[in-house]
Amino acid sequence: MLLAIGLMQWLARVDRQKDFGFETTDGSYRFEVYRDIVLPAYFGGRGTAPSEVEVLDRRGRVIDGEHLDDVKSIYDVRWGRSEVDFFYRRDGPTYRSTIELEQ
Repeated sequence: MLLAIGLMQWLARVDRQKDFGFETTDGSYRFEVYRDIVLPAYFGGRGTAPSEVEVLDRRGRVIDGEHLDDVKSIYDVRWGRSEVDFFYRRDGPTYRSTIELEQ
């Protein structure tokens, strides 16, 4: 049973779709958000859509990423000199997350 649930979650993340993205003005970095396929959605379900946030460099290499519960909760992406900040909501409260650009 646990193996079947794990396989379904893995399949949902393998078949992810790019939802939206932002790029720095000089094109050095991209902030991309990928929506995981929610398996109940295949059966007409609605609700939250888990997502993966990634920051990529100019060559397309992933610098860092973070998994979030709902792609629709991400807002206010701010580029800094050595980081990118973004805000998201989880069950009401708002949270801030930072991904360092230079590692």
